[in-house]
Amino acid sequence: VLHADDIRLCLRSAIQHGVELRPWLQRAAPADVAGALEACYREYPRPRGRAAIVEALAEMGGVEAATPLQFVVQSEDSPSIRASAAVALARGGRLREAVSPLLATLRSTNDPAALAALVAVADEVGLPSDVGPLPRPALALGIAQRRWRASRGQVLAQAGRAAVGGALALAAHGAGTPGYMALARPEVFATAQDFITIPGWMISAAVTGLVVGALQGAALGLGVGLADAMWQGPKRRIWRRVAGALAGLVQPAYLIPFSLAGLLEPVVGPGVYVPVNILYGLILGALISLGLPRLGERPPWRRHIGKPLLSAAALAAATVPYVLLVYVDQAGISMLSRLL
Repeated sequence: VLHADDIRLCLRSAIQHGVELRPWLQRAAPADVAGALEACYREYPRPRGRAAIVEALAEMGGVEAATPLQFVVQSEDSPSIRASAAVALARGGRLREAVSPLLATLRSTNDPAALAALVAVADEVGLPSDVGPLPRPALALGIAQRRWRASRGQVLAQAGRAAVGGALALAAHGAGTPGYMALARPEVFATAQDFITIPGWMISAAVTGLVVGALQGAALGLGVGLADAMWQGPKRRIWRRVAGALAGLVQPAYLIPFSLAGLLEPVVGPGVYVPVNILYGLILGALISLGLPRLGERPPWRRHIGKPLLSAAALAAATVPYVLLVYVDQAGISMLSRLL
C-alpha cells in the first residue's frame, strides 16, 4: 500500500503519460487515492487528463470519491467531463449534490457545460421531484438532442430497412395489378389491353408501388424509431402509435390527389372520401406500428412474425369497411388489392 505522497506522484505520472489509471486505484487507501486524484485534477489543465480523472473517480465510487466529483461538477468548463462527473455523483446516491450546483449556476449564468451536465443527469438518472424551478424548454431540447445523437444511426438504419421492405412489397403488389383486374373486372382488363401491354402495365404499376412503398416504409420506420429513441417507459407505446399514425398520412397524401384528378373513382364526393381517407391513413399507420419491433430489438422469430400477422389482421378488419364506403362499385378488385 502506497502512502498519500507516493500515490499522488504515481497518478500524476500516469496522467501525464496517458497511462490507464485503474490499476492504481487499489494501491493506496481510498481517501488517499481520491485526494490524489482531486489534486491532479486541480493542477492538470488538459481535457483528456481531466476526463481520465473523472472516469477513475466514477470507477472508485464510495464516499471518498464524492467530494472530488462535486468539485468537478461545480468548476469544470468542458460539457462532456462535467456531465460525466454529475452522472457519476448522482449514481453514487448523491443526486441532490449533483443537481443543486448546476441549477444554481444556470440561474446566474447561461453556462452550456452546466446545462449539458443537468441534461445528462435528467436523462440517465432523473431529477428530484422537489428540485425547484427548472429550465424546462432547454432541458427538454437538450434531452431530445442527446437521445437523437445516441440513436441516430439506429433510427436512420431502421428507416432505410423499412423503405426497402415497403418498396419491394408494393412493387411486387403493383406488378400483380393486371392479375387482380383479370380476376375481378375481366371487361376492364380486356379494354385496357387496347391501350397498354401487360408488361407495360406491370412495370408502370410496379414503379408506382416502389415509390409509394418506399415513402410509406421510410415514414413509418423513421417515425416509430424516433418515438422509441425519444420516449422511455409506459409513454413509449402511446408515442409509437402517434408517430405511426402520422406516418400513415402518406397513404391519403397520394390517394386524395389521385381521386381529385379522376385517376380513382370513389362513389362518394370529396366531402366524404377526403376525411375518410385521412382517417384510414391514420388507422393504417397506427396499426402497422403494432407490428414493428422496438428500436434495436432483436425479438424471437415467433414474436417477430406473430405481431406483424396480428397487425395485418387488424388492418384487414379496418380495410373492409373503408373499401365498402369509398369504393363499393369496385369492391371486387379494390378489396382484393387493398387486403393484399
